[in-house]
Amino acid sequence: MIAVYATTADSPQARDTLGQLKQLYESIVSSTSMIDTDRTILMNELTSLYLERRIADWDGDEAMPVTRFSFDLARKFVEAVPKGMPMPGVSTCSDGSIEFDWMPSRGRAIGVGIHNSNRLSIAWLNGSDRGHGVLEFKGEVLPKELIQLIRSVHGSVHA
Repeated sequence: MIAVYATTADSPQARDTLGQLKQLYESIVSSTSMIDTDRTILMNELTSLYLERRIADWDGDEAMPVTRFSFDLARKFVEAVPKGMPMPGVSTCSDGSIEFDWMPSRGRAIGVGIHNSNRLSIAWLNGSDRGHGVLEFKGEVLPKELIQLIRSVHGSVHA
């Protein structure tokens, strides 16, 4: 198991918060360990990003914190990626959003942003075809339109 937490917590409150975060991390890892390796790795990366960036100014340049709501929805998003579909990369932005991206080649990519609502911000490039939009994600199944876009960008994907 990869530990994604380190601290110099000195106060009782800081030690208590660290204990809660460790429990959160371990529950996430144990809930995903039976799924598949790529999904587990992505969930670990997502958790690590959240733990590092859940406070304001995490980048030293006034970045907004990643909220617990966005983190929880992002976890559901990862869980909803159909089996057999490639897992995206994950990052965060200074506005506090969590970003997922699939980039199979230079001219083909799709990005999905999650930021404090059930609305997914989507942008894609597939050769000369490009666009952006917003889709609702209810937390269980990825929108059909998004799955179609991912398949289109990646070519032949089984899901």
